[in-house]
Amino acid sequence: MRERIDLVANNLVQIELVKGNRLLPMLHVKCSVMEELSTPWKDALVVKLLSKSLGFNIMKTKLETIWALTGGIDLMDVGNSFYMVKFDGEEDKAKVINGGPWMIYDHYLAVCQWSPTFNAATAMPSLIKLWFGSVYRV
Repeated sequence: MRERIDLVANNLVQIELVKGNRLLPMLHVKCSVMEELSTPWKDALVVKLLSKSLGFNIMKTKLETIWALTGGIDLMDVGNSFYMVKFDGEEDKAKVINGGPWMIYDHYLAVCQWSPTFNAATAMPSLIKLWFGSVYRV
Protein backbone atom coordinates (compact mmCIF):
# COMPACT_ATOMS: atom_id res chain seq x y z
CA MET A 1 0.00 0.00 0.00
CA ARG A 2 1.40 3.38 -0.97
CA GLU A 3 1.37 6.49 1.13
CA ARG A 4 -1.04 9.11 -0.23
CA ILE A 5 0.68 12.25 -1.43
CA ASP A 6 -0.93 15.52 -2.48
CA LEU A 7 0.82 15.95 -5.83
CA VAL A 8 -0.34 19.55 -6.28
CA ALA A 9 0.71 20.65 -2.78
CA ASN A 10 4.11 19.01 -3.26
CA ASN A 11 4.61 20.71 -6.65
CA LEU A 12 4.77 17.37 -8.45
CA VAL A 13 1.85 18.30 -10.69
CA GLN A 14 0.89 21.61 -12.22
CA ILE A 15 -2.59 22.38 -13.46
CA GLU A 16 -3.07 24.54 -16.52
CA LEU A 17 -6.51 25.62 -17.70
CA VAL A 18 -6.87 25.27 -21.46
CA LYS A 19 -7.76 28.74 -22.79
CA GLY A 20 -8.51 29.74 -19.20
CA ASN A 21 -11.49 27.35 -19.06
CA ARG A 22 -11.72 25.72 -15.61
CA LEU A 23 -13.69 22.87 -17.18
CA LEU A 24 -10.67 21.95 -19.33
CA PRO A 25 -7.77 21.33 -16.93
CA MET A 26 -4.47 20.03 -18.30
CA LEU A 27 -2.11 18.29 -15.90
CA HIS A 28 1.66 18.52 -16.20
CA VAL A 29 3.15 15.65 -14.19
CA LYS A 30 6.84 15.48 -13.22
CA CYS A 31 8.76 12.66 -14.88
CA SER A 32 9.70 11.15 -11.51
CA VAL A 33 6.01 10.70 -10.67
CA MET A 34 5.29 9.04 -14.01
CA GLU A 35 8.27 6.71 -13.56
CA GLU A 36 7.11 5.69 -10.10
CA LEU A 37 3.53 5.11 -11.26
CA SER A 38 4.65 3.01 -14.23
CA THR A 39 7.09 0.80 -12.28
CA PRO A 40 4.53 -1.93 -11.44
CA TRP A 41 3.72 -2.27 -15.16
CA LYS A 42 7.25 -2.19 -16.62
CA ASP A 43 7.15 -5.93 -17.35
CA ALA A 44 3.57 -6.00 -18.65
CA LEU A 45 2.38 -6.85 -22.13
CA VAL A 46 -0.31 -5.09 -24.13
CA VAL A 47 -2.75 -7.29 -26.03
CA LYS A 48 -5.52 -6.54 -28.49
CA LEU A 49 -7.83 -8.95 -30.27
CA LEU A 50 -7.91 -7.84 -33.90
CA SER A 51 -11.29 -7.18 -35.54
CA LYS A 52 -13.25 -8.19 -32.43
CA SER A 53 -13.93 -6.77 -28.99
CA LEU A 54 -14.40 -8.89 -25.88
CA GLY A 55 -15.51 -7.93 -22.42
CA PHE A 56 -13.10 -8.13 -19.49
CA ASN A 57 -14.26 -11.46 -18.01
CA ILE A 58 -14.40 -13.26 -21.36
CA MET A 59 -11.00 -11.90 -22.39
CA LYS A 60 -9.39 -12.99 -19.12
CA THR A 61 -10.89 -16.47 -19.34
CA LYS A 62 -9.84 -16.88 -22.97
CA LEU A 63 -6.27 -15.68 -22.34
CA GLU A 64 -5.87 -18.06 -19.40
CA THR A 65 -7.23 -20.91 -21.54
CA ILE A 66 -5.15 -20.40 -24.69
CA TRP A 67 -1.94 -19.55 -22.85
CA ALA A 68 -2.22 -22.41 -20.30
CA LEU A 69 0.04 -20.57 -17.85
CA THR A 70 1.69 -22.03 -14.77
CA GLY A 71 1.00 -18.87 -12.75
CA GLY A 72 -1.67 -16.21 -12.70
CA ILE A 73 -2.16 -12.91 -14.50
CA ASP A 74 -3.46 -9.47 -13.67
CA LEU A 75 -5.50 -8.00 -16.50
CA MET A 76 -6.40 -4.33 -16.90
CA ASP A 77 -8.74 -2.90 -19.54
CA VAL A 78 -7.05 0.27 -20.79
CA GLY A 79 -9.66 1.18 -23.41
CA ASN A 80 -10.01 0.93 -27.18
CA SER A 81 -10.08 -2.91 -26.84
CA PHE A 82 -6.51 -2.96 -25.45
CA TYR A 83 -5.64 -4.86 -22.29
CA MET A 84 -2.50 -4.79 -20.18
CA VAL A 85 -1.36 -8.14 -18.82
CA LYS A 86 0.98 -8.57 -15.86
CA PHE A 87 2.31 -12.08 -15.24
CA ASP A 88 3.12 -13.78 -11.93
CA GLY A 89 6.09 -15.53 -13.56
CA GLU A 90 8.68 -14.46 -16.13
CA GLU A 91 8.50 -17.88 -17.80
CA ASP A 92 4.80 -17.35 -18.55
CA LYS A 93 5.53 -13.97 -20.12
CA ALA A 94 8.29 -15.52 -22.26
CA LYS A 95 5.91 -18.28 -23.33
CA VAL A 96 3.35 -15.72 -24.52
CA ILE A 97 5.91 -13.55 -26.33
CA ASN A 98 7.71 -16.45 -28.03
CA GLY A 99 4.68 -18.66 -28.62
CA GLY A 100 1.77 -18.17 -30.90
CA PRO A 101 0.35 -16.96 -33.03
CA TRP A 102 -2.45 -16.66 -30.52
CA MET A 103 -6.05 -16.75 -31.71
CA ILE A 104 -9.38 -16.26 -29.98
CA TYR A 105 -12.60 -16.99 -31.88
CA ASP A 106 -10.59 -17.16 -35.15
CA HIS A 107 -9.17 -13.66 -34.60
CA TYR A 108 -5.48 -12.93 -34.11
CA LEU A 109 -4.28 -11.59 -30.79
CA ALA A 110 -1.69 -8.82 -31.13
CA VAL A 111 0.88 -8.97 -28.31
CA CYS A 112 3.58 -6.38 -27.57
CA GLN A 113 5.69 -5.13 -24.67
CA TRP A 114 4.13 -2.25 -22.71
CA SER A 115 5.96 1.09 -22.59
CA PRO A 116 5.22 4.21 -20.53
CA THR A 117 4.40 6.09 -23.74
CA PHE A 118 1.64 3.63 -24.70
CA ASN A 119 -1.66 5.42 -25.34
CA ALA A 120 -4.66 3.17 -26.02
CA ALA A 121 -6.58 6.05 -27.62
CA THR A 122 -4.02 6.42 -30.42
CA ALA A 123 -2.29 3.02 -30.54
CA MET A 124 -2.52 0.75 -33.52
CA PRO A 125 -1.12 -2.79 -33.52
CA SER A 126 1.78 -2.39 -35.94
CA LEU A 127 3.88 -5.53 -35.51
CA ILE A 128 1.91 -8.73 -35.52
CA LYS A 129 3.32 -12.22 -35.87
CA LEU A 130 1.27 -14.27 -38.28
CA TRP A 131 1.88 -17.96 -38.77
CA PHE A 132 2.07 -19.15 -42.40
CA GLY A 133 3.15 -22.78 -42.50
CA SER A 134 6.55 -22.80 -40.83
CA VAL A 135 7.47 -19.16 -41.40
CA TYR A 136 6.82 -16.13 -39.21
CA ARG A 137 6.27 -12.87 -41.04
CA VAL A 138 6.51 -9.64 -39.10
